[in-house]
Amino acid sequence: MQRADSKSQHHELTLLTHSGYTLPASRVWLHDKDITGASTHLAFAASERAIVDEFWRAALQVGGRDNGEPGIRHHYHSHYYAAYILDPDGNNIEVVCQKG
Repeated sequence: MQRADSKSQHHELTLLTHSGYTLPASRVWLHDKDITGASTHLAFAASERAIVDEFWRAALQVGGRDNGEPGIRHHYHSHYYAAYILDPDGNNIEVVCQKG
């Protein structure tokens, strides 16, 4: 994965909060691809499913593109509740709650 300058990193991480909503995440996962310039998958852990829902609604309101509405992702496990948004650069932003 290419290192981005600190300005780019800041832009990518604050994109989620332009609506004024702050995502209370204790863990962050960053999945890069083998291809230079390919999109990135950034995942935030949420403590409640309502946070996943609120993230998805807020991100759509500020111009994010739906890449998977909130719901259970059984292909991971029965408590994997997630939503996905594509940011303006095509990065896949996920918020997931894994509590039952």
